[in-house]
Amino acid sequence: MGQAEVRHGIRGFLTARDELSLRGVRRAFLAGTLLFPLAIILSDVLYRHRDAELFGIDSVLLQSMLYGLAYLIAALVPKAVLPVLLRIGAWGGAALAIPSALYSDAGTVGLLLAALFQFFIGLAAAGGFHAFCYICNNAERWLGVMLIGIYYGLSWAFYDAPGAEIFLRTILPFALACLLVFVTFFVREDEDKAVSETISENAGKAQGYYAVLLIAVVYYLIGLTNSWLESGLDFMDDRLYGVGLLLGALAAAIVQLVFNRSVWHLWNLYLLLAVIGLVTSAFGGGLRAQPGSLLYGFADNIGYLAMLYLLGSVAKMDGRHGFYRWICVFAFLFGAVLPAILNQAFARSAGPVSILAVTIVFASVGVCLVLSPVLNKHVFASDWADSLHALDTEAYAKASAEVEAADAMDALGLTAREKQVFTLLMTGLAKKQVAAELKISNATANFHANNLYRKLNVQSRAELFAKYHTIGSE
Repeated sequence: MGQAEVRHGIRGFLTARDELSLRGVRRAFLAGTLLFPLAIILSDVLYRHRDAELFGIDSVLLQSMLYGLAYLIAALVPKAVLPVLLRIGAWGGAALAIPSALYSDAGTVGLLLAALFQFFIGLAAAGGFHAFCYICNNAERWLGVMLIGIYYGLSWAFYDAPGAEIFLRTILPFALACLLVFVTFFVREDEDKAVSETISENAGKAQGYYAVLLIAVVYYLIGLTNSWLESGLDFMDDRLYGVGLLLGALAAAIVQLVFNRSVWHLWNLYLLLAVIGLVTSAFGGGLRAQPGSLLYGFADNIGYLAMLYLLGSVAKMDGRHGFYRWICVFAFLFGAVLPAILNQAFARSAGPVSILAVTIVFASVGVCLVLSPVLNKHVFASDWADSLHALDTEAYAKASAEVEAADAMDALGLTAREKQVFTLLMTGLAKKQVAAELKISNATANFHANNLYRKLNVQSRAELFAKYHTIGSE
């Protein structure tokens, strides 16, 4: 890599923006926005961290395995079955939520209920994630991950506050279960059907979504390693870790919503702080483990929010259901398979567990840094990634939906970029304004506009307005 490319990469990192705004959240899609966060939060509320076995399997591992199995089922069934799977999971999880909460300390019965609950809520989470990817826009997606991040921070920071146990074991599960069932009746499954059925014509997209899967692999590998390390050394200060989670959610919100910076900044910040926090906690001891817990909590939430947001956003832009299947397979492997493998690795390790854990973390971060140019090119700096946010605001929602409908009705075969140019032109923007909005050059905007005119069989913008005059009009 030459000096010019390095300078270009640094400049791209410093100037990268996502331009998110909560004004882009559409009230009509609020149910679809809440599905995934509700399932994730409900799963965590009733997750049983007990040192016990069920059917000869560690109970914690069994819950993870059944939760991951639900994602594998979602990966294997046809797309048309996912709404049914979502409702089965939501209603089954809701039916088991209260018994699971009430019998949490009832030995084998409680463990069995907890394991079955995780399976059903896993089905709901997998179905909700499909809506998270293909129905939500980026602003709604960011709202969803923020709700998850804030919950994690509050639950860890105040887990031993007066009345917290009763609230977390009874009131919150009941409220979340009722709300989850309620929103399943209002999911608008077909609203973005055209988007979810889009077959990408951009060859770079395949490389792009594999790069995003690498981000997810690194995040979960670091998280699982930290979990096993903490279980062996008991070094984490839970309250400070929770405070760090809250601060991380706040920092992520400020970076994205106040300063409008890129999720790329959040991801790199996560890599740096996660390593520092883990090493400080594992080897610092005494007082130094406390700032380590705070620092790792801060990093952990930033990385989690960035990873989920990227997976959903890239899935939406890629448009193919196959990417969703890969994510579900990945969730199965990291929920049901990898924890068992790491458990055996740590159990059989001849050296100190902390050395093995930190080695895995450094190797994961190292791979991510070595492949950073690939991530930059195909995820953060590529043309299709820059446009993830482009039409997420309410101002373009109606015109965008009408363009999708026109493309489907007339079998135009428009690419994702041509649809964006079409939408912006029909809302009154000139070509130079289209280029600025999509963060592409004027020449690139003209290229896509000319291709659009050819496919629509028009010669000018005036003819475009005459043929599709209803698009974008009030």
